[in-house]
Amino acid sequence: MPQYTVTWTTPALQDLRGIHAYISQDSPANARGVIREIVLSTRMLRDFPYVGHPVTIRRRALRQFVILNHRLIYRVDSHSVTIVAVIHSARLLSKAMRGRPTT
Repeated sequence: MPQYTVTWTTPALQDLRGIHAYISQDSPANARGVIREIVLSTRMLRDFPYVGHPVTIRRRALRQFVILNHRLIYRVDSHSVTIVAVIHSARLLSKAMRGRPTT
């Protein structure tokens, strides 16, 4: 089975920067560790793109899994995975995704 390519949208990368900035207020080392774990967790999507649970946002079929209290929201296409958001798991998904692109 061929590997899927994994790409990040600009809003998802902005999410990572925001998470890093927030955690860095208390501990820059912890912030680096959290971001590292989130990024490393996406490597499994190359081989197992359907590992996450299905979610529907604005009639768009997406998938999600939780890593360190953050939801990784992504889309699976023919041979690619696109990370569309990284959202704290305490946030209501429908509100967190309001106004955000899912493509």
